[in-house]
Amino acid sequence: MTLVGKKDAIFLLLGDILSLILALWVALFIRYQQVPDLTSFETNFFAFLPVFGFWMLSFFIFGFYDKQTTALKKSLPTAIFNVSVINGFVALTFFYLFAFPEVTPKTNLLLCLIFSTAFVIFIRTNIFDLVRSSKIGNVILVGDSDEIREIGEEILKNKNYGMNPIVLNNLDENIFQFARDNKSGSIIVNLRCGGNNKNSAIIYRLLSSDFNIIDAERVYESLFDKISLSCVNDEWFLENNPDRPRFLYDFIKRSFDLVTSFILAIFSLIFYPFVYLAIKLDDGGPVFLYQERVGKNGRLVNIIKFRTMSVSDEGKWVVKNDPRITRVGGFLRKSRIDELPQLWNVLRGDVSLVGPRPELPKLVDLYEKEIPYYSMRHLVKPGLSGWAQIHHEKPPHSIEETREKLAYDLYYIKNRSLALELEIALKTIKTLLSRSGV
Repeated sequence: MTLVGKKDAIFLLLGDILSLILALWVALFIRYQQVPDLTSFETNFFAFLPVFGFWMLSFFIFGFYDKQTTALKKSLPTAIFNVSVINGFVALTFFYLFAFPEVTPKTNLLLCLIFSTAFVIFIRTNIFDLVRSSKIGNVILVGDSDEIREIGEEILKNKNYGMNPIVLNNLDENIFQFARDNKSGSIIVNLRCGGNNKNSAIIYRLLSSDFNIIDAERVYESLFDKISLSCVNDEWFLENNPDRPRFLYDFIKRSFDLVTSFILAIFSLIFYPFVYLAIKLDDGGPVFLYQERVGKNGRLVNIIKFRTMSVSDEGKWVVKNDPRITRVGGFLRKSRIDELPQLWNVLRGDVSLVGPRPELPKLVDLYEKEIPYYSMRHLVKPGLSGWAQIHHEKPPHSIEETREKLAYDLYYIKNRSLALELEIALKTIKTLLSRSGV
């Protein structure tokens, strides 16, 4: 069992759907000052259906179904309002492009947008607490590791997880009475790592008892969307072997890469003349940069980018206000335009659209010496955007930050699926719009 299952996201999704339908009904009621009949409601509903679909997609892209979002009530209304404004402009554009003579889109759209925003905010800040599925109550956290501490701090900080953490530093026979004294039916314990082999007898007794035993490793992944690196060992990679045959997944992923990158690459040609002129007028140097990066299984691949530095980075970290970055290069980096030529690398098969970001060989040599199992991220094809990129707002500038990034990369390797690929692809849109990410 995990602490925050997908049932809560389903509740939120159903609440949003109900909010949109109810908002349209109220908009028609106010607009025509009478209860809308079934025919009128159906006509307007099907006209608004593509707009509603986009609104739901935008909620997903901006993380309104993430577990952390449900815990941030203070900032949630502002975030929903900002996204709703964007949705309103998109919806207005849609109705101007596609005429619907049987509806009055501008008035109905404005009313529907106002009420749907209000209903969504109300449900998420008031009703959701009454129906959310993750109400566990007192939960015993066993251990004194950093992971247990992080779990305790996270669920104590975010009351929407529905738990009250109580820490027991050591796993011993007292755990049974300790749990009963604290009226806890749930125990979070590390079942696989952290020295639990010495306490296997107690673990087996717990598993066969009436207590709800939750694996701390799974809880950590569920809360933070990354792997606990202290639990990673040779056995972990045997259990999560990324090289096992996955023909359908690989075929669909490669097909998506080919079709999407081809379309985007052709469209991106529009920017090439402007980038060429900007770089030439700025310092007169070469337009493109060709760099060796470490690809799948450690194979070196040549990555193509628009040049953004006056000199080579030579495998050194890029820092804030780095003097090596040109004036034009700063804009190209912030807008991500410098990465457009890499779409041709996707077509060639050097990289994928989604996967761990490829690193420079010199940095890889450094990381492999300092970070255990760092080379394991090369078991899969690298990508233009990855799980780490949508969770980090800046590139790593230290070994510790790189270790944190590896925790996300290994999560992606373990949980690769078409659904996760799609989630990363969609949330990359948010990263591009906010000019964040790695």
